[in-house]
Amino acid sequence: MIPSDLIFITHCLATLAMCGIVWFVQIVHYPLMHHVDQEDTYFIHNSRRTRRIVMPLMLLEFTTGFLLILRDVRPDYLPMGVAGVGMLLLAGSWFITFHYQIPRHQILIQTRYNGQIVRELVRFNWIRTLLWTIRSSICGWVLLQALP
Repeated sequence: MIPSDLIFITHCLATLAMCGIVWFVQIVHYPLMHHVDQEDTYFIHNSRRTRRIVMPLMLLEFTTGFLLILRDVRPDYLPMGVAGVGMLLLAGSWFITFHYQIPRHQILIQTRYNGQIVRELVRFNWIRTLLWTIRSSICGWVLLQALP
């Protein structure tokens, strides 16, 4: 059996990685989409390459987060309520990702550049950015509480 500390640390690393990615996307990546030529195939390549990095991290974060809500797996220093709130925040991030972000990326793949769609990506991504920032803060707080 994998030690609960290792599951929690892996979870926090995945959360921190996603937080860093979502901030990069928000501040650098999405705003640069306004400079893509209408005929460019950028959106097709962007979607494929981003998925290769983000999906494994999201699945790792979800899997370890789910394990952490199980009593036998959760470390003593991680209260069930905190683990539960973390999973609710993650569910919110996933909801925004699959119901708002991915469909808009599909529109961009099909139609190429569309300023309104890019602005919507930025707007909805602020919610994900906030959720992953809160999750990262929770991980940091729990880790600090766990220190001797």
